Amino acid sequence: MCELTGDSIINKTNKTNMEKLKLLIEKIDFLRFMTALTVMSVLFIITNALLFREIPENNKEIVIHLLGIIEGAVMTIVTYEFGSSKGSDKKNELLAKTKTDTE
Repeated sequence: MCELTGDSIINKTNKTNMEKLKLLIEKIDFLRFMTALTVMSVLFIITNALLFREIPENNKEIVIHLLGIIEGAVMTIVTYEFGSSKGSDKKNELLAKTKTDTE
């Protein structure tokens, strides 16, 4: 028969919580991917429209303004994914994993 001590109950609870956290992180990563994909698609569509379609003179400034906004969003995504923020997130994940492994 298995003895249930306070430490074993805490360890089982920690493992369960870590599994739930891991699933949540995977969902967040998927949402980030979908957001990035959507923003990149919109950038492609607007750029395509500017290059290959005739835009009415009244709407040209609005379309160029939208292009600038989308370009800013793309730069934010690229900066996050390839900059120090993504590395910082990975470092925090590794530290959390190391902490749970030692407990």
